This record gives sequence, C-alpha cells and structure tokens, in this order.
Amino acid sequence: AVGADEDGASDPLRPTTVNHREIRMAAIRKEMEGFILRTKLRQTAEDWATEVESLTSPVRKSAEKWARTTVHSSVVQAVYNAWEMERHHAAERHLFPDAISTIKRIREEHPDVVVGAVTDGSANPMLMVFSLMPLFDFSVSWEDDLDDGDGVMSSDGRFRELSSVDESDGLGWIYRLAVEKGREMSGLAGEIRKNGNGNGGGGEEDQDDDSEWCWVHVGDDLAYDVGGSATTGAKTVLADLAPEYGQTARLRAEGRRPRWATETEEQLASHKEMSVVAESKVDARVSHLGQLPEVIDELLKGEHEEDEEEDEDGSE
Repeated sequence: AVGADEDGASDPLRPTTVNHREIRMAAIRKEMEGFILRTKLRQTAEDWATEVESLTSPVRKSAEKWARTTVHSSVVQAVYNAWEMERHHAAERHLFPDAISTIKRIREEHPDVVVGAVTDGSANPMLMVFSLMPLFDFSVSWEDDLDDGDGVMSSDGRFRELSSVDESDGLGWIYRLAVEKGREMSGLAGEIRKNGNGNGGGGEEDQDDDSEWCWVHVGDDLAYDVGGSATTGAKTVLADLAPEYGQTARLRAEGRRPRWATETEEQLASHKEMSVVAESKVDARVSHLGQLPEVIDELLKGEHEEDEEEDEDGSE
C-alpha cells in the first residue's frame, strides 16, 4: 500500500505499510522507474529531434506508464535481496576482533546456553553464514517481528519507528518476544538432552529446565538495551567499550548524534532522558568483550544465590 499527497498523487515513499522492508522496496522501485523514465524521455526527444523539456504532458504521462509497467516486482525483490545480502556480508567484515571468540567461550563454558540477538534493524546473525550463524540460536528484529497488538503500530496504522519511542515500556514487546523464543529454544534443547539419555533419561536431566532459566542481556545502548530489557526482568550488561572499538552508542546517551544517525534533536533529547533513567538498571559493565564470560558467571552466581535465599525463606 502507498500513501498519497494532498493532490491525490500516489507516493511509494509514503507507505501505509508496516515495515521497513516494504519502504525500502518502494524506494528501489521508485529509483528504477525514475531511471527508466528519464531514459525513455531522452530517447523520445532524440527520435523527434527536440529537447526533453519540450515534450508534451501526454507524452510524459505515457512514458511514466511505460516505466511503471517495465519494472516488475520480481526485479525489485531481486535488487532488495542483493542489498540485504551485502549488508550482512559487510557486517561480517566489520565484526569486533574478539566478538566470535567471546561467544564461543560462553558457549563452551555454558553448554546449555541459548544465544539470541535482539536488533533494532534487519541485521540478522542467522544470515551471517560465514561467522555468527553457528553461534546463535535465534534472532528478533524491531523491523521484521512486528506485533501490532502491543504498541509497535502508531495510531494511524503505520510502522512505529524505534526512535519515536520515548519510554522504556514502549520497548517491552520485542524483549517479551525474545524471552518467549529463548524459553522455547531452551525447552526444546532440554527435550533433546532427555531423549538422548534414552526415552526420558533420568537424574539431573529430568529437572525442570524453567527453574534454571536466567536471561542476561548484553547491549551497547543504555536506553534501548538496558532500559528495554530490564522491563522484562533481564540481568543487564552494558557494553561501554574502550575507545579502540570505535563505539558510537554512547554519543546518543550523551545527547549527541553519530554521523550516521538520522534522529531529530527532539528524539536525541528523549533518548538522553531514557538513558538517565536506565542508568540505575545496569547490573554490570564491560569495556572489552573478553570480559563478558566472567561477568556472566558473576551474574549467574548472584541469581542462584538469590534463588537459594528465596527457597530458605519459603521453607521457614
């Protein structure tokens, strides 16, 4: 679906659609149609030995229809797929040097861990086949995993931009989805272990996997990662990385705009306020990714001690 200007003309870049995928595909179509239209008008002007500016309105309208008819949806989809593939390959080329080794160590030290990604874009580690895919179990995306019953859609039915969220509760839906998927994956892993023990096995593998559940969320954005995940009970780790990483997330927390960002001044100010509120919800910080395994161990140890204290209180 597309939006319309005040004069009723359709504009593919003002969609009433619900996600960025369709917005990007509309932009690709508009660019392709524009190129074909300019080419057709130039060819027509050359055939008639005149200037493009001299072509009449009926000729231009016919050329516009030609351009719309020429661009097939399958071609637009192919261009989009090529862009998305290169986006993920570019991400693989720019991973932090210690990212893979850190995740591998966490998985080795915690064989039952479920590793998931929560992203505000369409970057999906499950599509990074040469690097991250073997290390992740699932991914959820603000752009792709929409839940129009939980605040993601704006009042006019359009996709709600992440930058328009002005409080942590507005982020809750994606973290609830992550918890749901994480628990599901953890339960399936438990079933596999039990079946591997022989039709249900016995002993420690028969314990309630849910009783051992602990969610640790690691992220570099104080407002979104810490503030958002804390609303659903996560143990939060802020990746406030050393200068050599070239991290830009802290700029937003300070109310400054990274070079690549598009937020308005109002949105930056709102992000800074959310960051201030989220500061008290940080459970741990790391300045290097290699510190994560030890930090996670400490958080899990603290979680287990809290559970034991609750059990003791309950037995009195």
